[in-house]
Amino acid sequence: KYASHSEWYWIPVGGSATKLSKPKKDASVKKVLQFLTSQAAQVPELKLSSPELFAKWEAAMKENPPAGGSEDDGIIRDALPAGLEDLEAAASSPKDDL
Repeated sequence: KYASHSEWYWIPVGGSATKLSKPKKDASVKKVLQFLTSQAAQVPELKLSSPELFAKWEAAMKENPPAGGSEDDGIIRDALPAGLEDLEAAASSPKDDL
């Protein structure tokens, strides 16, 4: 009855947009955090660490496991686990120097 189609684009600062292909499977949390920290390395004041973020994610998943999945399957769910709201808020807060 309903179609769930979306198109994703990668838009680097000062570059042109590139359409991304739909992944065959969900990325693991470790891979997503590695990508996040590699991109965040361009903004030194963020000081993000993949192992530290993964440890926070594991602790949050044990505290508040997702419904319908095991807590260690490594798949990102739609809901943000408790304890990671500060990371989401930091990522969405406006930067003063932009």
